[in-house]
Amino acid sequence: ILNVTPLLARGDAAVVLEGARGTGRKSIAEAICGAIRIPMLVVDGARAASIPDVVPLLRREALLSGRALVVDDFEKIDCAGLKPALRFLLTTEPVTTSESYIIEVAMPSAAMRARLWREAGAVDADDSLATKFVLTGGQIHDAVRHARASAAMGGVSAFTNADLVAGAHAQSSAALRTLAQKVQLRHGWKDIVLPSKQMQQLREICTSMQFRRVVFEEWGFDERLAGGKGLAVL
Repeated sequence: ILNVTPLLARGDAAVVLEGARGTGRKSIAEAICGAIRIPMLVVDGARAASIPDVVPLLRREALLSGRALVVDDFEKIDCAGLKPALRFLLTTEPVTTSESYIIEVAMPSAAMRARLWREAGAVDADDSLATKFVLTGGQIHDAVRHARASAAMGGVSAFTNADLVAGAHAQSSAALRTLAQKVQLRHGWKDIVLPSKQMQQLREICTSMQFRRVVFEEWGFDERLAGGKGLAVL
C-alpha cells in the first residue's frame, strides 16, 4: 500500500487514481486510508459541480472532521481549492501533473478476471468468460447480478453459464449499441465448404485466439512486445 506519510507532511497531498470504472480505484483509496487510519469522505464530482461554492465547503468539512476526500470525476470541480486536505482524485482519463502522485490502475488480467468471476459468485463459470470478456471487477459483479436476475425471472434459483454470458454481453456491449447491430450467428464449422488446407488455417486462427491469454499473459509476451499483438489474416 502506498505510503502517503510524506505527502501528508507536505500539506498539499493529492493522489490521482487513474483507470477505468470498476477497476478498484476507490478500493485502493479505502485501503490506503485504512492503513493510515484516516476515514474517507466520498464525493461525486459531477454532482458536486452543480452546488454553489462546494469546494470551500468540502475543504472545511474534510479538515474539521479529519477525513480524506475521495473525489470521483475530479475534473468537474476545482480540486486545487481543496488544499491542504488529503485528496484521492479518481479519473478515467490520463492525467499529467507534477503536483500529485499518480497511480495507474490497470485492467485485471485474464487470470485475475477468472478469480473475480468466482469471487462474485460464479463458482462454476466457464473459464472462457475471463478470456472472452475483458471486464473490470465492478462489471463482473454487475454481470453476475444480471445473471441472477435473469434466472429468477425464469423461475429458477440457479443461473446458468448462458445467463452469465448474457450478463457479460450486457456489460461489454453497452457502448456499441449506438454504433452497431448485433447479428445472431446460426452457422457452424459443418456449414463451411472449403478445401482441407483452408479449413486447417481457419482452425489455427481460432486456436490462436483461444490461447491468446496463455501466450501474452502466462508466457509473458505481452510485456516483451511493444506492438504487433494483433492477428492479421490475408
